[in-house]
Amino acid sequence: MKKIKMFLTKYAGTLAAIALMVSVSSLDSACYVMYHQPHVPAALDQYII
Repeated sequence: MKKIKMFLTKYAGTLAAIALMVSVSSLDSACYVMYHQPHVPAALDQYII
């Protein structure tokens, strides 16, 4: 358990950046099973180019 906590603490910023990148990349794309979002959060509107 301690190793998992240390890993998450060490790489939390990287995991958050990857999650943001995936969510922004799926904004204007077609609906795939992996990226399906029935309701897009309003906070992601600022990233639309």
